Amino acid sequence: MKAHLDLETRSPLDLTKVGVYRYVEDPDTSIWLFSYRFDAGPIQRWRPGERAPDALLEHIASGGRVVAHNANFERQIWNAVVRRLAGCEGWPRLNIAQCDCTMSRALAVHLPANLEELAGVLGLPEQKDKEGRRLMLQMAKPRKRNGTFVWWDEPEKIERLADYCDQDVLTECAVDAKLPPLSADERDLWELDQRINDRGFALDVESIHRCLAVLEVAQERANARMAELTGGYVRKVTEATRIVEWLKGRGVPAASIAKAEQSELLSWTDTLGDETATEVIRLRAEAGRSSTAKFKTMLLIVCADGRARGQLSYHRASTGRWGGELVQPHNLPRVSEAEELAVAGAMEIMCNQQ
Repeated sequence: MKAHLDLETRSPLDLTKVGVYRYVEDPDTSIWLFSYRFDAGPIQRWRPGERAPDALLEHIASGGRVVAHNANFERQIWNAVVRRLAGCEGWPRLNIAQCDCTMSRALAVHLPANLEELAGVLGLPEQKDKEGRRLMLQMAKPRKRNGTFVWWDEPEKIERLADYCDQDVLTECAVDAKLPPLSADERDLWELDQRINDRGFALDVESIHRCLAVLEVAQERANARMAELTGGYVRKVTEATRIVEWLKGRGVPAASIAKAEQSELLSWTDTLGDETATEVIRLRAEAGRSSTAKFKTMLLIVCADGRARGQLSYHRASTGRWGGELVQPHNLPRVSEAEELAVAGAMEIMCNQQ
């Protein structure tokens, strides 16, 4: 016997920006309800404050299989959010070994990860509730009223959300019946992926704050120099459109200032002997390398113990290799041998700064 499970959550945090591990840590993250089904049996619901779903709890406690689409989300919400609700503290944990992820099974056979797209591609009789999804996204975040946050807790909205959750379970059951299971090797790899993401990696939060402070000063200086070079026409190094317009005004045939175009643009400025335009292009390139975005993302996702979790994504390429999430650890700049000493020196200054 297996249980199909789907949970509907709410939080002041944006799940897409902080990731599920930081999301579940927030004390204001909670659930509206969940729907579940044993095999082909009836859909059942549970809301906080209701009588415990004893059959489901016994199933999980005995190691029974639990199927979900993006099962890691259900597992994290169950373990860190549901089990801290009043009256639920003694509920059993949901373990990696008993989870079955239909999203990962779809990815393993090169099908879409998104449930709506997947159900459509498979031509299933049960499809995603598109109208209900819009309501779910609305109810996932609070609204502001008189300067305070208020949840969308009107009874008719909650009932409609429950219908949406029921339909998700039916759609996931249809997907489960259609997709092949992971092979033994892929199953081992998926469980390893879950353990890696649960463990995460440490972030030096103090140094990240220091790096951001230095980068902000560097950005201000770069902006001031850009304005000086362009006579005030371009005030920030991020104003790509205005840089292109300024270059065109100096006879440089620029259609874009993107990284792939910069070498050709520098060839033009060299031919024209325009040292000012050359410096503008190089300044734009250097400013792009010193972007603060990745550092800011690190601070958004870091958990209370200083670790970033959930940064790998199983089977995201056609080759089966991992993809990256949020911080995108796959895309961290590679330091050349010539840059190693400079980077080491910069980090020493950062770490010793008072």
